Amino acid sequence: MPRSEVIEAIRRGEIPQDNWVWSPSHNDWKQVAELPELNPPPPTPSRPAVFMDGKMPPMPSSIPQATKTPAAAKAANPVLPKAATQPHQVSVAHTTAASAALAPSATAAAKTRFSKKMEVKNEFPFFKVLFGIIFLIVGGALAGNYLYVDSPFTLNMSNTPYATVPVYAHLGAFIQPGALVIHIPPTTAINEGNMANFLATLARNTPPRPFSSSQYDGVGLTSAWKSQYVFNGADWDTLGKMIKVPAEERRKFELEHLLLLDGTPLLKVKKDEDPATVTAAEDKAWQAFVSNFNPK
Repeated sequence: MPRSEVIEAIRRGEIPQDNWVWSPSHNDWKQVAELPELNPPPPTPSRPAVFMDGKMPPMPSSIPQATKTPAAAKAANPVLPKAATQPHQVSVAHTTAASAALAPSATAAAKTRFSKKMEVKNEFPFFKVLFGIIFLIVGGALAGNYLYVDSPFTLNMSNTPYATVPVYAHLGAFIQPGALVIHIPPTTAINEGNMANFLATLARNTPPRPFSSSQYDGVGLTSAWKSQYVFNGADWDTLGKMIKVPAEERRKFELEHLLLLDGTPLLKVKKDEDPATVTAAEDKAWQAFVSNFNPK
């Protein structure tokens, strides 16, 4: 819109003060209220000359001398009708030339450096598109993890003796199909006596790797949001098949194959070590492992 039309629309209330317009002088979007040039004071209305008792009042002293042209003066002294010469009667005459001198026309007032069409820059919304893509990726990852990993895992565990133990699962970093992370929030339902059987139950009810027939490369166990312990994928599958194996043997298998996050074995036993020393080391390592999943 030409600036003059914008100004008139603002005066008429068609464009409110909180509307955004492009300001060429600022090279930015601004609200109408922030642009004084769009809110000039309304032009002083030209008043008709009032003659009482047939006499013309003197011209106001505030009128600039340059406006008192002969044409304006001549137009300011019209021939009055007879009715206006009677006492106590008032007649009104519009002095066209004087009015033009007192208030410039809207067209002349609008001829400023802003009298050009409003500019709108149709820039590509790069950041909006970028955030939209990120949102779709994150949303898709969360939905995929829930549908293909967590939901079937929770459903499987609900049919075991540990149905009341809260457990959650998702792919590594939510997008790594070769890694699985199982969250086991601290609970009193897990202790040193049943932890070996609980881990075997987790392994047995782990859903298959999404979009692949191969096993997971690794399975992380954590009571927080970052894996604290790791099982090799093949060892995790083997643990899931140890159904009829005694609990003590399962515990020994888990101690031998549990790794810390940096790949260090949970239990380090030297060859030809005294059996009593080995047993003590196993008990200590097992207690330290289970304590991470018990309330502090």
